[in-house]
Amino acid sequence: KIAKQDFKPTNIKLPSFSSAIWNLSELKKKLTNAGYNRVSRIDQSLQFSSRGDILDIFSINLSNPIRIEFFGDEVDSIRQLDPLTGKTGVSMPAAVIFLISSC
Repeated sequence: KIAKQDFKPTNIKLPSFSSAIWNLSELKKKLTNAGYNRVSRIDQSLQFSSRGDILDIFSINLSNPIRIEFFGDEVDSIRQLDPLTGKTGVSMPAAVIFLISSC
């Protein structure tokens, strides 16, 4: 068991505009290394799902998951996601994803 003090919280801020450049493969690797589980459909925090240029993330600091749509390596949009229906809702100007990584 790892004690609370052995973890260092960090975060990723993803702005939703065309100048926000992220390598999707690197972002998925960062999520996995930070303890997020890759699943086919998210239903709880610390999970992410990826299909093509779409990345769904349920961060521990959010009450609902988000869907990030990419156009190549550019963030095209960030929206709230209903995990039950899979439908997107309100567009967000940015999202902060909390990562918990061991020291």
